[in-house]
Amino acid sequence: MEIAQKYSHLNGEEYLIVHHKKLYKEIIETIESIDASKFMTKESNEKTMSGKMLYSPIELNKTFNTKFNKLGWNESRYQYYITTEQKLLPGLILLPYEEQKEFLISKGIKSPISSYKQTDFVKDQIAVEVQFGKNRQLRQARNVMQHTKKTQFTNTHIAFCPTHESTLRKNQKNLFFANALRKISTSDLKYLAENEF
Repeated sequence: MEIAQKYSHLNGEEYLIVHHKKLYKEIIETIESIDASKFMTKESNEKTMSGKMLYSPIELNKTFNTKFNKLGWNESRYQYYITTEQKLLPGLILLPYEEQKEFLISKGIKSPISSYKQTDFVKDQIAVEVQFGKNRQLRQARNVMQHTKKTQFTNTHIAFCPTHESTLRKNQKNLFFANALRKISTSDLKYLAENEF
């Protein structure tokens, strides 16, 4: 894969180059080390593209997992309980996960619901999200990044997604860089790199 375009929100890329040059290099080299042509293994079931071979996002994600994990980048999860009772939130969010369920039960919530935020890869306070999915997944990733920054003390987040041209070889409804760039506007997402397959 090659990086076709970049968007550096709030000078995120510059921050990485100056303060985390080794990690920045690992990210770039990992992206560039993947031969995306090997992942055109998914046959389209869509009416307008029936039988056409497309990229397999699942296989691409597995490859990114393997490569990043070998370099010490790991998934990060933050677990918490949710409630629609707004008056309980100030007390709930200050508690460790292990105590949140009992807190909610003590306040009359019969079946507390557990949830989590997940970040694909984190290393030395740098977070990376791989986005080969739908538009809604970038919004979810952006929300996770903002939440992760506040709860897990990460200071820079990177998301990358395919170009429009690449999405035509995947699924026309998938997220692509120009569309994602329009959507992030003023978020805490500091850097978005577009990958050309």
